[in-house]
Amino acid sequence: IEMQSQPFPHVATQSEALFNQLFVQSRVNAKVVQYTTLVMQAAYGMIPAGFIASLVLEREMRVKSLLLVSGLSTRIYWLSVFLWDTAAGMLVVFFNLILWAACFRDDVTSGVAGQLLLLLTLFVLAVNPMSYVLTSRLKSHTLAIGIVFLLQFGVGVILTTGW
Repeated sequence: IEMQSQPFPHVATQSEALFNQLFVQSRVNAKVVQYTTLVMQAAYGMIPAGFIASLVLEREMRVKSLLLVSGLSTRIYWLSVFLWDTAAGMLVVFFNLILWAACFRDDVTSGVAGQLLLLLTLFVLAVNPMSYVLTSRLKSHTLAIGIVFLLQFGVGVILTTGW
């Protein structure tokens, strides 16, 4: 039995064509960019997961109710949680920027670093309230970590890869 196969030539999707246009000219492999994007999504998906885990654990162990019974104002509680989580998120952002600047020195002088700093700062400021809203529905801190990580990672992959 003889068999022949003559498949149609591969037609680049719109995202593949954009990657080729942007990165082939600068000799950056598009697969490396996609892999790096996935790794970064995983890393930044853990930031809100860590935020929400401590809040759910406080509610699980009744620490929050103990603080409120002891006289702590609800506004002060949420303000301190927001400031702490923002500071922790910004620490991650600054470490990321230092590593990024060490790898891509040319982009730092061209002004891209400021745009990246703005983008990551807005991410940290936006992900805090979103994670606080999710705390009302979750009962276990381990389940909270998984759900929020998968939500952030899934949305991030969809938005960055264009699926």
